[in-house]
Amino acid sequence: MAARLSIVLVEDNDDLRDLTADALRAEGHRVTALACAEELEDRARGVAADLFLIDLNLPGEDGFSLSRRIRKAQPLVGIVIVSARSDLQGKVDGYECGADWYLPKPVPIEELLAAISSFARRSHATRQAVSRHRGTAPGATRSAGARRGGTTQWFRGNGVDSICASTLGHSGKLATAGAVGFRLQRSEKGQS
Repeated sequence: MAARLSIVLVEDNDDLRDLTADALRAEGHRVTALACAEELEDRARGVAADLFLIDLNLPGEDGFSLSRRIRKAQPLVGIVIVSARSDLQGKVDGYECGADWYLPKPVPIEELLAAISSFARRSHATRQAVSRHRGTAPGATRSAGARRGGTTQWFRGNGVDSICASTLGHSGKLATAGAVGFRLQRSEKGQS
């Protein structure tokens, strides 16, 4: 069974927002449903979102701008753009603004749930890989350790573990735990 996520849904159509939020809740996800980007500051403040579902044609700040802002603030969070704009340039622009997926409306709920489940599986697998390789519990918020003479700091946020790793030759840089786990696995086997 896939992990349950904290999802922020930003959709201005009341009926579609309610139906989508209900379907996501029925799958066990925690959903914060918003009508516009401006509500994000007021209603979702303090919500540690794993995933954002964003419509593009929002009143006020549009979905492209919101996606760009979220990606800059939370580089590892999942972003799914769901939009009636299905032209190629709109999709390319969506990915360039930070979307992990771009799904044109109308999206069958099964497809949306499959995309979310895919993200949840990868997020869960990443946390498990980090835990196996570091002996750190997946829910740890921050820990430090040494590996081959360097210092490694682990951070937990947005549903994905991250590492600030001087030990991997990326001092001060943030990398996903999946990439780190793969690199640790290879280095332990004597590969580079």
